Amino acid sequence: MVKVKIGDRVYIHGDIANPCHWGTVTAFMQEGNAFQITPDDADDAPYWVQTYMLQDEYKGNGQPRIVTESAYGAWREAQISKLVHAVR
Repeated sequence: MVKVKIGDRVYIHGDIANPCHWGTVTAFMQEGNAFQITPDDADDAPYWVQTYMLQDEYKGNGQPRIVTESAYGAWREAQISKLVHAVR
């Protein structure tokens, strides 16, 4: 299970009803089995997700849907590297 703390950034890969977005971990349930994400868009309300939904490897295909900022960054850098090498 991935460990996060309040203030950590997460990327949420959207679905048919929800757009992709960034958010910040802002609270934990007392039992520790869920945490609250506050989206960057001030118009969107904070929401709770189960801790098992957070992963530390992003594949860019929608699974997993919620990843750490570093996982998203690693995937993004790999995609940019592939593009740069393909152009050369």
